[in-house]
Amino acid sequence: MSAYPNYLLFDGPRRRIYSVISPILEQAGLALPDMRELSVTEKSIRETSHYDGLSRVILGNDLPKIQTPVRLDHYTEAPAFWNIVTTGELHLHALSGRLNQGEFSPFAWEHGLHGYVEPNGAPKQALLDASADLFFASFSSPPQSDRLWDRFGNSGNGFRLGFEVTADSGADLCAIRYPQGPALLKQINDALTAEGCPPFILKGVSRIGAYFLPAAWEEEKEVRLLAKRFQGGGAPVTRRNGIEIWPIPIDSDNDTASLSLKEIGVRKLDPAIVRSRLPARWAAVPVVQD
Repeated sequence: MSAYPNYLLFDGPRRRIYSVISPILEQAGLALPDMRELSVTEKSIRETSHYDGLSRVILGNDLPKIQTPVRLDHYTEAPAFWNIVTTGELHLHALSGRLNQGEFSPFAWEHGLHGYVEPNGAPKQALLDASADLFFASFSSPPQSDRLWDRFGNSGNGFRLGFEVTADSGADLCAIRYPQGPALLKQINDALTAEGCPPFILKGVSRIGAYFLPAAWEEEKEVRLLAKRFQGGGAPVTRRNGIEIWPIPIDSDNDTASLSLKEIGVRKLDPAIVRSRLPARWAAVPVVQD
């Protein structure tokens, strides 16, 4: 471990925390945080309101953002596909609608977030509230996948939309993290606990939890586009058919993400018939047989 920075020589609590955290970050080849911007109490270690340096270091390691633009696929059944065709939009849906499928529970259990999940995996109110403000759409990396066709493409009777995706300032694009050993956040908090220190509370903990899924889904190799609604932040959320959605116009730049439709894949349908039903704006988009 490097020598203590001068500003820590007379700051016992932060110096102690620095001595726990810095070897872990150095071993991972990561930059050390500015300890002056950490608020230390008996119950927690948090970052000041204007600083998120340690959170960004941890997130960059545990959930690195995918460099964009990147080519990704989105599988869907026929009704959703024709809704996309009609509206010219891809809709992000609230994570709260997926909590019954094990969303967030793996992250909560691994990191001891007892305030979010019951022992049996049922979501507590804090998680219900947080997940209602997280909106996502699922993608996968090419080549096309038999499993995804079966599960999300109506056993080959649906569609595969090939997009070029660019995540803009209003969204994150990361690969889902499946069980692969303890995350850096857990390593840090386990080490802090062992030394009798309070845990570090990551900024954006609900957002990182949205990228942890059970091992049973690992074969899907999901990539998730995620946007968070902040109170008073002007998120473009609207309600359609009684459900809140976050629409992203296709082939049109916006602050959430840019989606350019490059290809439509079909498996059991006739490409020529599908092509004949497409709107004029997508007349040049190839329809291919997977």
